[in-house]
Amino acid sequence: MSEEDDQYLDIEFSPGKNTADIRFRRFRGREDFATMSDISIKSWEADHIDFVKTKESYEDEFKHDTHGDPTRNLLFAEANGSVVAFAEASLNQMRQNELLCFQYVHVLPQFRGEGLREALSRFNEKTLREIVHDRPRDEMKLFHSWALSSPNEWQELLLSEGYEPAWHVFEMVRPDLDNVPDFELPEGVTVRPTAKCDYRKVWEASKKTFKGQPWCEDERWDEAHYERWLVSPLFTPDLWQIAWHGDDIVGSVQSYIDHEENKTFSRKRGHTECIFVNPSWRGKGLAKALIARSLRLLKDRGMSEATLDTEVANVSQAYKVYQRMGYQVVKQFTFYQKPL
Repeated sequence: MSEEDDQYLDIEFSPGKNTADIRFRRFRGREDFATMSDISIKSWEADHIDFVKTKESYEDEFKHDTHGDPTRNLLFAEANGSVVAFAEASLNQMRQNELLCFQYVHVLPQFRGEGLREALSRFNEKTLREIVHDRPRDEMKLFHSWALSSPNEWQELLLSEGYEPAWHVFEMVRPDLDNVPDFELPEGVTVRPTAKCDYRKVWEASKKTFKGQPWCEDERWDEAHYERWLVSPLFTPDLWQIAWHGDDIVGSVQSYIDHEENKTFSRKRGHTECIFVNPSWRGKGLAKALIARSLRLLKDRGMSEATLDTEVANVSQAYKVYQRMGYQVVKQFTFYQKPL
């Protein structure tokens, strides 16, 4: 056996016509991150998802993930020496005693339908069981993944493997940035440019709002994540609309523009995210005023549409505000879980 052959491993898989020459290998080095970006974009497109993860994003995730080891958490499938699929697994500490064991499999369209995705998904689960073997027994451990809610191959696979819906998220888009209504800020509230001395306050206000939500793991708010947030390419405080009442933050829209995403999908879209209003200031028009200001600013930066994500369970509150501001539901995503 050659040294190259020794790098490959066997997994439980019954190949078909298009997958007869598939071989499986572990992570080899940083060059694999570019391959992961390319494969994931094409795989998501086949599942009707327009999402981009760059090689830098993948590399950054593993660089800072205390639970992650790419030589253990990644598996690549090759056909004739080219990667055609990869599997990724990771741990997300949601609460003190709740661990989500995330897994996802990306496969190029021409290599689907012959059991490759199922085999990689089951390998992910095997890997995750091994990783958590020595963790506390009383910890709630759940396999976890997500998919577009409308029919697609990955959703069907998760359901067939016993995963059940846990929560849902709407993707909403305002298809143009024309005729944005002008809403006044409530009396006593101001919006000013966000300075460096404000960053920590914005972080803490966001943490107070979002920590504990079903989609937000507790460790997302540790000091390491704060430092990563400050250097993220999507960290654009010049686009933010932060509402202040004295020295207190009472509302937020933390917009950003994902230039790589816009380039990939040939569009000019801005993201209006991290939207929140302090409970004592709700019902006063603050959210609408901040969103309107954000939309106008995105238009000034050359954007022609805007998007946001919102949990479906929030339908009676924020969802209605977004509808009034011209956003429309374009997709729904479901997060799935099953006991480990």
